[in-house]
Amino acid sequence: MRKKLAALRAVFIIVLISALLCSCAAKKKKVRSADDLDGSAVGVLTGTAAAGLEDELSALGASLAPYSSMPAMKADLKSGNIDCIITDAEVSGKIDRGLSIKTLDEPFSEEDYSIITAKENADLIRAINGALNTLTENGTKDAIVESYINGGDYRYETSPDKAAAEFSLSVAVVPGDMPYAFLDENGEWTGLDIDLARAVCDILGADMTVREEPKGELITAIRSGRADFGMGRLCETDENRELVEFSDTYMTSVQVMLVRP
Repeated sequence: MRKKLAALRAVFIIVLISALLCSCAAKKKKVRSADDLDGSAVGVLTGTAAAGLEDELSALGASLAPYSSMPAMKADLKSGNIDCIITDAEVSGKIDRGLSIKTLDEPFSEEDYSIITAKENADLIRAINGALNTLTENGTKDAIVESYINGGDYRYETSPDKAAAEFSLSVAVVPGDMPYAFLDENGEWTGLDIDLARAVCDILGADMTVREEPKGELITAIRSGRADFGMGRLCETDENRELVEFSDTYMTSVQVMLVRP
């Protein structure tokens, strides 16, 4: 009887171990392109550009897993708790370690973002381009973009010595679009687009007001005159070029996929 019980225990343990191994193996899904993301859990770092890809990932059948810690996200990718990490291309080189994590050659997304104004407001777009050029030369634009995209601490602040503005400009943004335009814990507007718009207005000698617009309504807001200029991951396509004026590109967002080899 004892021998039978011992044999049954051994069989039970073997079955249990096999089930656990199968479960672990099932979690460790291999992702080799965006086409493999259906049913996957994708890690992103909160407060970075990748965190704004929820709609794109949902359309692919993937779920977004936000992390506040890069080491924790890397550990979960290695262990199989998540199937992929999406992050800025500049960050990926610091994470890719060849044998344990690798960067896929094809980017998940690559987009050039610009500021828009109404067609009849071409003078403003020229002034904005001049301001963007100044902000590029003095390093302010890159500091803003780098900080928000990679989760840094830099935040643009208007100089206390700024002269009183003679006019005001309104910027249309999509609320809650982290890290581009959102309300902080104090209810104040912040984000990459907000900081950059404020820096542009400072150079132009203007006060800035923020107008919320639903996603997909920015171009309509500008064409109807509800705001002077718009920002919100806007790309200069042939169709959009017929509707509004585009500034020079102020940033290129390249998001890449990190996977297990």
